[in-house]
Amino acid sequence: MTPTLLVVMCAYNEESHIRASIDSVIRNTFENFKLIVIDDGSTDLTPQILNEFYKNDSRITVIRNTENVGIAMSTNIALRNCNTDFVAIMDADDVSLPERFEVQINYLRSHPEIDVVGSSMFTMSGIENNEVRAARHHDLRNSLLKENIVFNPTVMFRGGIVEKGLFYCNPRFRYTHDYQIWTRLAVTCKFANIEQPLVIYRDNKSAGDSNSSSNPFRREVEVVALRTLLLLRLITSGNFEIVQIRYYFASLVKGSTPAFLGIFKQWLRRIKL
Repeated sequence: MTPTLLVVMCAYNEESHIRASIDSVIRNTFENFKLIVIDDGSTDLTPQILNEFYKNDSRITVIRNTENVGIAMSTNIALRNCNTDFVAIMDADDVSLPERFEVQINYLRSHPEIDVVGSSMFTMSGIENNEVRAARHHDLRNSLLKENIVFNPTVMFRGGIVEKGLFYCNPRFRYTHDYQIWTRLAVTCKFANIEQPLVIYRDNKSAGDSNSSSNPFRREVEVVALRTLLLLRLITSGNFEIVQIRYYFASLVKGSTPAFLGIFKQWLRRIKL
């Protein structure tokens, strides 16, 4: 029996890239999919482009938010009626390679112990030089205590995670919504990353296009909160390992402390100006 796949894409003012992104989904070698695109109140030509795809491909559903509610709430909306075997995340400005879905589905079917699988990815700015952002392959649960080792636009997971109510994007974590999901799932779910790059990631955005760049202090506060919550959940769930303490404090000393100092220095420079 052929498995079923739901592809979730959230878009806000992506007229420049969304056509290539959807085309990459359609061109995938795995064809038994449904694509749900949440248009999060776009004010450019995104709605018109989506309407063209909707008219020409019955596998595509478009849901338009009357106002911009953010990627977290939009993802939750897309997953309300999830009834497929697998779910794939697709960013509206990235490109999935043709074999992506087939490779990930085959991996999950042959590794029943794995719930969430990501992959390495090519970078758009370095595609001519075959530049790859490699995904970590070992000790994934513990590594989440010091960094986000799951590349969001490469992720596929089992539909049962949604059916059990485990997958939920918390809108309070505005700048780290994906990290929030993975740290929450890491307590009860098993992760894996495929070494093969399966997505072309658009890394050549301007600074203004980045959600996290708009409030770096708030973003870092969210990061610290998520890592603390993950450590506490691991301790109380019986999945605690002593190395997790080392990972957690290493993230504070080598990651968050320098980040906060850098933000503070930027504030001082602005005040002097």
